[in-house]
Amino acid sequence: MIVVAEENPYLGILLKDKFKHYSKGFFNQNFIEIVNSNARQLLRAHRNEKWDIIEISETDSAVSSIGGIYSTSTNYILTTEAFKEYLEHLKESGTLSVTVELKYPPRRLPKVTAISKTALEELSKNPHKNLIIIRGWYSATVMIRKTGFSEQEVQKIRSFCNAMFFDLVYYPGMKSDEANRFNIVDNAIYHQTVNQILTDYRYFTKNYLFNVSSPTDERPYFGYFFRLKKVPLLIQEMGKKWLPVVEGGYIILVSTFITTIIIATIFILIPLPIAKKRIGRGKGDILLFFSLIAIAYMFIEIILMERLNRYLANPIYSNSVVLAALLIFSGIGSLLSEPFTKLLSGRRYNVLIFAVGFLALYFTGLLIFSEKLYSYLWAFPISLRLLITLILISPLGIAMGMPFPLGIANLKDREDASLPWAWSVNGYLSVISSVGVVLVASNTGLIFTGFIALLCYLLTLLCFPKKELS
Repeated sequence: MIVVAEENPYLGILLKDKFKHYSKGFFNQNFIEIVNSNARQLLRAHRNEKWDIIEISETDSAVSSIGGIYSTSTNYILTTEAFKEYLEHLKESGTLSVTVELKYPPRRLPKVTAISKTALEELSKNPHKNLIIIRGWYSATVMIRKTGFSEQEVQKIRSFCNAMFFDLVYYPGMKSDEANRFNIVDNAIYHQTVNQILTDYRYFTKNYLFNVSSPTDERPYFGYFFRLKKVPLLIQEMGKKWLPVVEGGYIILVSTFITTIIIATIFILIPLPIAKKRIGRGKGDILLFFSLIAIAYMFIEIILMERLNRYLANPIYSNSVVLAALLIFSGIGSLLSEPFTKLLSGRRYNVLIFAVGFLALYFTGLLIFSEKLYSYLWAFPISLRLLITLILISPLGIAMGMPFPLGIANLKDREDASLPWAWSVNGYLSVISSVGVVLVASNTGLIFTGFIALLCYLLTLLCFPKKELS
């Protein structure tokens, strides 16, 4: 039985119906099943089954990977935890096969090798004995086995490579002169980098030009290779040609971030000298408060999208449910802010304390316990999982909707022009933080970024704008 996990529901339909003549009806045979899912979700849905072969292919297209469009996108299929799950679902003599595109200088193959080594370390004292890697001109395949490969199997792979003009990159006991025979690259670079990772992982990943350390479910950025401290060396070695070598998605993100900061700073500061007397005192509190709630709100929104993508198996689902939930329930929270104020002695600051305190506790619990919760929900239909997710986010959305109207309400009581300025500050910082959150998360991880958001909310308690100042 062959089971194919495909996230695009229409691709399976096309292969079985409209384009079936191209494959001579291959996908319509009884022993082939196409499931609308990803690899991890499929394995969890069949948690009691063991497989002979699990084949994983890199999800980026050739066109997108040229410019590194997805370099800062989450990828839960190629993480250390994912590889551990694949290995757990293999039969004792089963094989995990992972195929990736080759890039020069090497970075994708070294990163997959790093993931493989890290995942195998819990299963074997000598993880390098459980790997075989071969390559062509365009792609490389890493084969992993829990029990290692026999001498006969190694010989079969060597014979296959000789007959089909594939290059051996690594197998246990391989000699250097066996590498780089057909698809020749300078200094047998793929063979060298793989050997260095398997020999001294920490030293190599710390000093290599690119970030090839093993991604995890908390830092699921397989395509993130950029290392800022290595840019001078890249420029020195490659001159003006260094930029195409770096994954373009990260450069675009950084450029956008810097540009939005410059533009926002200009338009936030310009009104100050013009309307100096009209804005009045307390500008620092206004600037900080509305900046902090903008940063915190966008950080939590995007972290939820990225994190729930792992559980809902499709970014369309995770993005849609998070946006819908936060927009609807933040609106409800905004509507409830005044009634809550009346309940809490008529003081808006008390409502802010309540909302921020609830946020801190609830969001922390969501970050810590979501993995355990969703482990029970894998077998549920996607519609039910979406509904449960919507219910989970709703209390968070209500609390997140309160700080902004509370601050605005206080400024409405003032007779100066601070209200429109505060609104613009919040708008500009929302744009900046929507870009900045990806930069922070790709370098620190999703949970740590979530705690940064909570810190921003807690800091609002120190700079809540007051009513009209005498």
